[in-house]
Amino acid sequence: PGPIVAGDLFYPIQPATSGSIFISATVARDAASTWTAFGLRPDAAEGTAAGGVDFGRNTAATGFALFDYMDHKGASSGTARKPASGSGYPLTAGTYRIIGEVDYTGKTLRAWMWDGTTASLQFASPLVTESFTTGFTNTNSLHLRLGSGVATTWTDVKVRRVATSGEREALFNSLVSPASPATIAATDADGGETGDTTLEFTVTRTGDLSQPLTVQYTTAGDATLGSDFATLSGSVVIPASMASAVIPIQVLSDNEIEGDETLTLTLQEVAEPSSATVTIKDRPLHAYLHANALQSAGGDDDGDGISNILEFYMGTRANDPSSSAGVVAASAEGGIFKARFPRSKAAMDVEATVEWSTDLVHWFKSGESNGTQEAAIIRSVISPPEENPENIEAVLTITTGPAPSGVFLRLSVSE
Repeated sequence: PGPIVAGDLFYPIQPATSGSIFISATVARDAASTWTAFGLRPDAAEGTAAGGVDFGRNTAATGFALFDYMDHKGASSGTARKPASGSGYPLTAGTYRIIGEVDYTGKTLRAWMWDGTTASLQFASPLVTESFTTGFTNTNSLHLRLGSGVATTWTDVKVRRVATSGEREALFNSLVSPASPATIAATDADGGETGDTTLEFTVTRTGDLSQPLTVQYTTAGDATLGSDFATLSGSVVIPASMASAVIPIQVLSDNEIEGDETLTLTLQEVAEPSSATVTIKDRPLHAYLHANALQSAGGDDDGDGISNILEFYMGTRANDPSSSAGVVAASAEGGIFKARFPRSKAAMDVEATVEWSTDLVHWFKSGESNGTQEAAIIRSVISPPEENPENIEAVLTITTGPAPSGVFLRLSVSE
């Protein structure tokens, strides 16, 4: 928000009693004099009876300081003032990056400030460190305070929490730059519920690589977290000395007829908007059913006597009764029977079986016996490679018993 000409703004935030709360902002002060307060209060008021902490300066001195009201409740800003060591940290007119921490676990307040010209913000080198014992008296509410006695503009204001000490440094590093020079790209945008079930985004940064960089991202699109793809953390860490990091996406298979779906990741708090999109392909059968507005695999939406899943396998349109195909007898000689049928090259996720019978009542698979004969069935592609649907020839050979006068072949397709 900003500019704030004078006074205070309070924003309610979720209170905490463990871990650490970090607050950060870029502060642009129009004049060199008067006070600037950036901190936390249990109540939406300047009063400090319930504890609090500010990061900034008061009217008594020009330098950056931490104001500890945790153990000095009701004290003046002069009493609570814990200045930065030395005199090289003025907070006058100009633009500053301020980061403050309330470390509940270590009972410590820490403050960092950078004027954008000398050195840089370093996690291991806070300008002010102050221990506390009492903390906030009122732990049921908490407010972020932005206050100033001079025209001040606040940008890139954040409140972040971590649960453990081990997470503190990575979070701090993500707050150092108000606009990380990071971009995202879909480096593996082709995957689905069958075959290749992984996708990949890559986040790349430029500039200083000496520190790890945590980049936050949001998800969007019509793919659903938890059913179409595995849970994502919402952030990725680019390690120190590395320019990029990968966000892998594990596609989850479901039994929904939904067609292809998209997943978009958008980086947060970056210098330039950056998003990338991948497509999660539905399994081929479900994509076919969805594209043709069909109700189920086993149904017969066009009423032509051929199930939807059979029409998918043979490459015909299951919503058009004039589009059909079947198993066609090719030859019968000397105990060898041949039949042909089409197969769509998209039908990779279904199982097809050719069965045989001599009476249209009892059906058998290749290698099975009807008690009198045993038959083997071999399938092969007989059409040119570019043809789709391709033409399949099934050759049945009687391997045991006398050759029957006739054999019936049928095609069975299942998920």
